[in-house]
Amino acid sequence: MSGFPQSKSQLFQSTVGAAALEVFSLRGRMTHDLSEPIPGAPPLAVESDLAAALQRVRLSIANFRAWRNPFQPHFAYGALSKSEYELAHAMHLANHLSQFHVAD
Repeated sequence: MSGFPQSKSQLFQSTVGAAALEVFSLRGRMTHDLSEPIPGAPPLAVESDLAAALQRVRLSIANFRAWRNPFQPHFAYGALSKSEYELAHAMHLANHLSQFHVAD
């Protein structure tokens, strides 16, 4: 909603970025390097408090749902509608959550 520290070039966004999002959308899932940081973003703190981390996710989802203003372009995919952002975020979160395994 507020933008990203650095964006890929317009050429990247309209070619590689758009193609990647299209492939992810058609497959219904995203795969990417889970350790790759967002360009220009400060390193994320390793969260050891699961309850606090889940609260941050819930708050982010609530803020996204309530957002009524234009969205800033995605750093790799460019301009996205709210529904496109929703799909991209859902696939991105699912990709990260896939690294957790629950023992039977």
